[in-house]
Amino acid sequence: MRHLWDRVRELKLDQVTIGYTVGGWAIIQAISLGASAFQWQPWILQTVIAVAVLGLPASLIGAWALALRESGHLIKPTKVDRQVLTILGALLGLAAILVVVVFWPGRHAASSNLAADQSTAPAASLAVLPFANLGGDESKRYISDGISDQLINALSKIPALSIAAQTSSFSFVGKHQDVKTIARALNVRMILEGSVFEDHGRIRIIAELIDAATGFQIWSDSFDRNLDDILAAQDSITRAITAALTQRLLGKAIASPSQPANAIDPATYRTFLLGRFYVQRDTQEDLRRAADLFKQVTLKAPKYAEGFAQYSHTLVSLETEYGDPAALVPAEQAAQRALVLDPKSILALRSLLAISLEKWDWLAAADYFRRARDINPNNSGVQHSQSILAAAFNYPEQDLEAEKKAADLDPLSFAEHFNLAIWYSQQGRYEEALKAQNAALQLQPTNMAGRDSKCSIEVEGNHLKDAEQLAASMASEYAASAYWLLGCPFDLAVAQGRLAGARKLLDRAAAGYSPSDGNATVFGNSYRRLGDLTTAMMWYERAYAARERDLLLVPTDRLQTRALLNDARWKALWSRQPIQDWLSARAAVGHILGVKTI
Repeated sequence: MRHLWDRVRELKLDQVTIGYTVGGWAIIQAISLGASAFQWQPWILQTVIAVAVLGLPASLIGAWALALRESGHLIKPTKVDRQVLTILGALLGLAAILVVVVFWPGRHAASSNLAADQSTAPAASLAVLPFANLGGDESKRYISDGISDQLINALSKIPALSIAAQTSSFSFVGKHQDVKTIARALNVRMILEGSVFEDHGRIRIIAELIDAATGFQIWSDSFDRNLDDILAAQDSITRAITAALTQRLLGKAIASPSQPANAIDPATYRTFLLGRFYVQRDTQEDLRRAADLFKQVTLKAPKYAEGFAQYSHTLVSLETEYGDPAALVPAEQAAQRALVLDPKSILALRSLLAISLEKWDWLAAADYFRRARDINPNNSGVQHSQSILAAAFNYPEQDLEAEKKAADLDPLSFAEHFNLAIWYSQQGRYEEALKAQNAALQLQPTNMAGRDSKCSIEVEGNHLKDAEQLAASMASEYAASAYWLLGCPFDLAVAQGRLAGARKLLDRAAAGYSPSDGNATVFGNSYRRLGDLTTAMMWYERAYAARERDLLLVPTDRLQTRALLNDARWKALWSRQPIQDWLSARAAVGHILGVKTI
C-alpha cells in the first residue's frame, strides 16, 4: 500500500483531490443559496451534487492520464500506475451507483409526491406554528401561544397572503416533525416557527421563516424585551415578519398595522393572552373562564379592539355551542365596540354575522359577511362565515365552495371535515360524505358527533350491517344520553322498518328535550318521517318561536314529502312575515354570494 500512496503523491492526485473538494463544496454552497433565494426546483441542486460526486473520480482519472504524458509523449504506465487506475475506476463505479441509488427519480416516490404536493400550495402561503415555550414553566405557555396566535391574526389581514388557520397550525404543538411534512399537511409553502424564553422579567423571542420546498431558512431575527414590554415585542415581530414575507413573496414590503400606542398595558395584555389560551381548549368551562378574562380586558383597556372582538366571539361560541342565549346581547355590544375601534376586525364582523342570523336579521348578516370578505377573502374564518350564510339561505353550491376553501386553509380542523361530510350527506353523496367523515375521525377518533354521523351515513348509503356494527360500538354512549338517540339509532330503526322502535327512541329523546339544545326542527323532521304531522307541527312551532334557521330548510329536505307541504298548518306557518322576509332577502344574499341567475 505504501508504494501506491507514494505513486499517488508523485502523480499529485492528492492535491487534485483537495482542490476539487474545496472548489466543489464552494459551488454546491453557492447553488444552495441561489436555490433558496430564487425558489429553484429541487432537481437543480440535486443535479449539481450528482455531477460533483461523479466528477471527483473522473477528474482523478483525467489527472492520472495527464501525469503520464511527459513533454507531449505518453509514458508507458507501470504496474503500480495500472493499480492506481483500477482503484480510480472502482471509485467512479461506486460513485455512479451512489448517484443512481440516491438521486434516481423512482427511488424516492414519496419525496417526489411531497414536492408535487408542495408545488400546488399557493406561493404566498404560510403557516405560523406555535412558538416553543423554552422556559419550562407550562403556566407561562399562554405567552408563547398568544404570540403565535396574534401573528396569525395580523398576517391574516393581508389579502394577498393565504394563512393556515390557527386550529391546524396549533395541532403540531409538541410534535417533532420536519417542515416539509408539516407544509404538506397544511398545504403551504412557508413555515414560520420560533421560540419564547422568559426568565426573571425578561423575554427573548426568536423567529425564523423557512421555505418548505427547499428546507432552507430565508429569514430570522431575535427580540429581547422586558416582560412588561411583551405587547411591543409582539408588535415589532409582527411588523418585521410581515415586511420580510411580503417582500419575499409579493415583491414589496407591506407594513402590518401596529398596535395603537397605550391601547393596553402589559399586565392587561397578559390577561388577554391567558384568555386566548383558554379559548383554544374549547370546553364550556374554559370558554366561560376566557369570557371572564376578556371582560376584564375590555374594562381595563377600553381602547383595545382585539379585546372586545375576542370577548364577543367567545360569548357567541357559548351561545351557539352550549345554548346560552343570554350571551348574545353583551356579545353584540362588544362586537360593535370593536368595530368602532377597528373597522377591519374580521372577528367582530363574524360575530355580528352570527348574531344577526340568530335574530333572523338577514340583510344585516349578509352585509357583515360582505364587509369581512372585502377585508380578506382568503381568511379561513371568512370562508367559514360564507358557508354558514350560504347554508342559512339554501345555496348549497356556495356552501360547498366555502367549505372546501375553509378546509384548505384549515386542513387539520375536525369541524371543517365534519361540515363537509354533513353537506355531502344532505346532498345524497354518500361515498364522499363517508370519505370526509373518515378524515374528520382521523383527527378526533373518539368524537361522538363524528362517529354517530358516520353511522348515519352508512345507513343512508344502505350499508346497514356496517351501521349496526358502528351503533353497537357506541351502545354505552347512546344509553347514557337520550340526545344521541335521534342520530344513528333512529335512522337505523327507520331504515330497517322498525317504526315502533323508532317511535320509542324518538319519544324518549323528546322527553329529555331542552330549549338550549336548539334542535326542535330535528324533532319535527323526525316525527314527520314517521307520518305524525300533528306532533311534527308542534315541534316546528317551537322551532319558529326559537328562530331556528334549520326550520327554513324544511321544504327542501331531500326526505320531504308533499303531505307536510300541503298541510294547512304548515302553509299557515310558512306564510308568516319573518319567513317571508327570509324569502325576500334570499335573492339579495345570493347576489352577494355570487349566485348566477339564469
